[in-house]
Amino acid sequence: MTSDLIEDRTFPGSVLEIQNIALTPAQPEPGKQVRLDLEGELSEPVDLREVTTEFTVKLGMVKLMHRSCELPELLAMLGGELSGDAEVPAGPFARSWTLRVPKDAPRGRLQITLRAETSAGEELADLNFRLDFQGSRVPS
Repeated sequence: MTSDLIEDRTFPGSVLEIQNIALTPAQPEPGKQVRLDLEGELSEPVDLREVTTEFTVKLGMVKLMHRSCELPELLAMLGGELSGDAEVPAGPFARSWTLRVPKDAPRGRLQITLRAETSAGEELADLNFRLDFQGSRVPS
């Protein structure tokens, strides 16, 4: 699935076949919450506590942040948490996470890359988010 804000670059045949992904609100703002909804199909069971992630934030060509960590740590860093059953069986997959965009997010067009792998090193997801904070104001 590809939209103006989210590009799914996950290879066909990966553990998770993403069928739908959405951000609400459609254009997040610094200091405010955003919900990420993800639906798809898992080809094998996955323990979400053991999913490893690479999270990169760029402003133009400048890398502002790069972090490798497990999914629960990444969610906590973004103001969310791993909820529901962490051991997910093969079959339909649906999760929603409420996250918070940092108040100090830089103004400009950000590219955020999220890559996730199972504990066995198999690709789970490869997502690219394009967010535009050029006109955003920090809430008081």
